[in-house]
Amino acid sequence: MNQAESWAHDLARNEAEAFRRALITKEDKTMMIHGRYYSEPELQAHIKFMEDKLLELEGKHLQECRQISEYDIENKELKNLLSQLRSYYGETESWVDLFEEKYKELMNL
Repeated sequence: MNQAESWAHDLARNEAEAFRRALITKEDKTMMIHGRYYSEPELQAHIKFMEDKLLELEGKHLQECRQISEYDIENKELKNLLSQLRSYYGETESWVDLFEEKYKELMNL
């Protein structure tokens, strides 16, 4: 195959590829999501938006988990303090009358 034949072959192949791409229908280029058709660029933008939203929500979730963990630590410390106070004042009559029932409720007893 000489140079001219090679160029002709490449041109024909490229034209065939261009023709094939032109025949692709709109339905082949789009995807329906929640009742709406999206083109490829719209799908890419939608995917990017959803990935960004996912990262944002994951960040919020992790922050909430950290906050809950801090509340758990604080709750344990307060229960410990309450137990110490009960140990110190638990024998007095005023503790039993005023605080023992609430203490049991808070300590889940």
